[in-house]
Amino acid sequence: MRKFMYALVMLLAIIAVSCNMGDMGSDVPSDGYRVISDVSAIGDGEASRSRSVQIGDPIIGVLLEFDGTDAFHIEYLNGRVGKNGDGMEYNYILHVPAGIADAYREGGGHNPESGNPFWWYMSECFGLSMDKIMSDYSQALDRLLGKVGSTLPVLVPEDVGGQWKDENRFIDDVIEPQDIEEGRLILIDPDPATSFFDHSIDNQNIGPFADKTGYGDIMQRAFYISPSGALWFPMALVDVYEDYKGVRKSNGDPFWKYLEVYFDISLQDVREEGMEQALEALREKKDELPYPNSKDYYEKDEEKPQEFDISKYEPYFQKEYEKLELVSEWDDDGSITKDLNLSSQREGDLAGSETTREQAYTTFSLTDNPKVYWPVALEYVEHQYDSSYSGNGDALWDYLAVYYPESGMTTDYVRKNGLECLMRFLVNQSQSEEGLAFPKVEDYRRVLIVM
Repeated sequence: MRKFMYALVMLLAIIAVSCNMGDMGSDVPSDGYRVISDVSAIGDGEASRSRSVQIGDPIIGVLLEFDGTDAFHIEYLNGRVGKNGDGMEYNYILHVPAGIADAYREGGGHNPESGNPFWWYMSECFGLSMDKIMSDYSQALDRLLGKVGSTLPVLVPEDVGGQWKDENRFIDDVIEPQDIEEGRLILIDPDPATSFFDHSIDNQNIGPFADKTGYGDIMQRAFYISPSGALWFPMALVDVYEDYKGVRKSNGDPFWKYLEVYFDISLQDVREEGMEQALEALREKKDELPYPNSKDYYEKDEEKPQEFDISKYEPYFQKEYEKLELVSEWDDDGSITKDLNLSSQREGDLAGSETTREQAYTTFSLTDNPKVYWPVALEYVEHQYDSSYSGNGDALWDYLAVYYPESGMTTDYVRKNGLECLMRFLVNQSQSEEGLAFPKVEDYRRVLIVM
């Protein structure tokens, strides 16, 4: 599956040779774009439980065609698998309104003959970057499916900006392809005076070379500091992070982990002191940059001191509570997130103030990242049950095993079916008559010892 998702994004990144840009003179609707689809859902999601909707097969690949007029059209090949000119397979064709490509081109968008107009539109209208879609491409089609029956915004040339514009990328065109031997990383830094203090970083797979021929080695094994003020990190970091973490992350996490392991610079250091220290570290070692491996990552983790201190929650230990609470800012849009984005409330916003500390002790919270924070009460009871507990996810999984064994909410199940299935369970349970049980150590000892 991981290889498939990588291949899928590469398909769309090089889609220029196979995109049909269609009739660029088509009229743009004044009231917004519609969405039409041959299927009501894709794969084995929630909708598959209903016989009233047509379910499309899980995605193998998606071919973009900019030939729509006033609508996106999700065309399902109904069991057939097509192949584009590069040999990439697909079982869906997404017909994108040609007006989107027109606006992108007229606005000076970079490489408008590729799939870039679609990526631009999805980032502007849905907040979906290419790295999010890489982790699970069904997110993009699910968002569009959610708009069937309504309309989507029409973007204009003036909406094209930032890294999408050619004028912001001109310097990248002077970088020549390079052969870089396996097991080696290099730094490409055409203007060593470049300095920036925000966190403008991303992976090379969506960088300035992704739609060019002959730059595979640079994308896989080179850092690039663009004079336009961005840092692009090599895909080798993404691959090793996947080995280490078990999930493919193409956001900044692979870079921050690399920086922490080999340069002892944390994301918090950069937040407090600026991006310059990261640039300096890479420049200082530019001729001998460490090539990452997951063993080093594990060893670095073992060096970290275990910090588990819930003493500031002591006023609540002996108080009687009937149920746990839940607060949520999560919008269930049908997305599927395979990353187990879970943390104790000790690390959440509620823990930062005395006025909300009791809430951190008694409350699950769901964020729109999406992420689940579990109540500190789970950790208090877990530590009573197991004195060696030092602050990991056992607090959550043991709670679910004790009170909701029939829910199926285990680590493997949630990783396979998406974090959203756990979030959905917590929401439904909190709204039920029983609510979310408040944990008691005697229940843990009775149930877990038997298990």
